[in-house]
Amino acid sequence: MNQLMHHENEVIVHERSVVHLKFTAQWKDETGIHTAIQHIEKYNVWRDMDLLPQELIEDILHKTVGQGKTHRIDKTELQGEWQSNLVKTLPRRNFTSRLRSGEIIIPKAGRYYPKGWLSGVDGVYSENMFPVRIISVDDDSITVDYNHPLASYEIEISVDIIDIFPPVDEHGGRCSDGVDMLLNNGPGMQMAVDNKATDFFSESAFQRVDESSDSLFYQQLRKVHHLDAYARDTITQLYGRLIKPGSHALDFMASWESHVPDHLSNIDLSGLGMNADELKANPSLSEYLIQDLNENSCLTYDNDMFDAVICTASVEYLVQPLKVFKEIKRVTKSGGVFIVTFSNRWFPAKAISIWSEMHDFERVGLVMEYFRQSGWNGQINTLSSRGQHRPVDDPHYAKTQMSDPVYAVWCKK
Repeated sequence: MNQLMHHENEVIVHERSVVHLKFTAQWKDETGIHTAIQHIEKYNVWRDMDLLPQELIEDILHKTVGQGKTHRIDKTELQGEWQSNLVKTLPRRNFTSRLRSGEIIIPKAGRYYPKGWLSGVDGVYSENMFPVRIISVDDDSITVDYNHPLASYEIEISVDIIDIFPPVDEHGGRCSDGVDMLLNNGPGMQMAVDNKATDFFSESAFQRVDESSDSLFYQQLRKVHHLDAYARDTITQLYGRLIKPGSHALDFMASWESHVPDHLSNIDLSGLGMNADELKANPSLSEYLIQDLNENSCLTYDNDMFDAVICTASVEYLVQPLKVFKEIKRVTKSGGVFIVTFSNRWFPAKAISIWSEMHDFERVGLVMEYFRQSGWNGQINTLSSRGQHRPVDDPHYAKTQMSDPVYAVWCKK
């Protein structure tokens, strides 16, 4: 039987190991710092290691649990260099504007659509649902960028060894390309084209299936976890990193739990939400207010009142987000931070219509645009964390074994 290798009484990775790896990519632009995390919890070293750049292999093989170095790896090994010949201008009629359901899609500049919706490109077939960005549209033509969304950025990558498991005798199975899983189908899609505003704001973007009063919808007590334990822990760690001890903070659009870590027990946390019973049950809150922000976006708090504002899994319900973000800026102290976190779960009837139409990372871009267009002038930073498996005792485990992804956008005033 294969045995785990040990070094100074520590288990280390060898050629037959199975490991839990966390891949992290980070890049910067004039907006801020952007981080993408991809977990692979059952990574077969013997099968998949050769797919990685050599720098990352050296940070895994014969190493123990812990963080590897950060590397800037040549683009040819990652997302590829930006190429002008991958920007193509096509007749507007080549865009599939009507879906099988009969719905008519109007292409918008800066948005992503399935590649297969654009005909007339060699090697791209109608079944291809991989997203591609439209960078400009007029009455007669449409210009599409087929480059990777991170092709213009220098990326730093690291890999952490989270856990090491006993080796297996498996000789087949599906390969896991850690870097490909980290960088493809998402990261970079939140970035605006040439720092121009993406056209998110159509007339119908903020309509909802259920336009009845939110007060009626939220009068029902929902004392349940809206995200699984791993997703909640990711959010808690982020709040713990960005909120200073002793802060006066606001849990915005709050419920019965605020996801703040135990070491921040000395913060003074106010809450603003829709259900009094849920807010009363929240042990982290020192006070709370009831307010329907879609009826009245003006906050009663004083100017420069809060060191930090958090909004968890709720931003998708705002029908006047720019007014709300301006108000939050007003009540946030200079140097204070507003942190918005969300996942891919929401109440469909109450979310704005554009939310369900977008790729997850486009939602990150939309929230970034909220900050930009509401006057926040600081760095707008983003985080994504994906790939963990849902806890087996989670009530949604039978539906999907993947943990809820976490997306975050934050900015300092």
